Amino acid sequence: MKKWGWLMCAAPLVLCSPISGAAQAVEFSASAVLFVDSEFSDGTELGPGLALGVATRVDRPVSFTFDLGLSRTDFPVAQDELHRSFLSAILGLRFTTLGEGARFGVTLGGGVLISDDTNETDASFRSSANLETMVVPGMIVSFPVTASWGVRVFVKDQVTSWFDSIFDPDEGDLGHRFLLGAGVYFR
Repeated sequence: MKKWGWLMCAAPLVLCSPISGAAQAVEFSASAVLFVDSEFSDGTELGPGLALGVATRVDRPVSFTFDLGLSRTDFPVAQDELHRSFLSAILGLRFTTLGEGARFGVTLGGGVLISDDTNETDASFRSSANLETMVVPGMIVSFPVTASWGVRVFVKDQVTSWFDSIFDPDEGDLGHRFLLGAGVYFR
């Protein structure tokens, strides 16, 4: 009984969740991402990334979304051999037009961004991860190919230091890290 206890506790949550309706109410997506880190002190850094997402209530103009992103600035940072890895988790809302053709929309979410420096040439290098809260506005365009899948293009701005800039403007400025992505979605 102990082995299945977690399942018994989780079952009521699954039954009451907003995604427990028909299969058409849930959408999964996978996208390739270009990560633009404009917050690095020596200039803008670029790198590849991957974004995975789930959206509920996609048959309505407002959807709840959850996105995970994994990115890396692949170019050496300044004069050292450091690279930066980023992990983001975003919970938000998506507001879209309805219809049979292309759907346009805006997104607004909040989440966390974890970054860590890595050095591939120095095995003894140790870095500590940094965690930042962020607000994430964005724009999205979806092009249905069939009733069950389509192509999506988006741009999102991961705005960090927003809390400090509101309550203590002298402490820091807003930080911007952009996600430019294209991928597929499935219903």
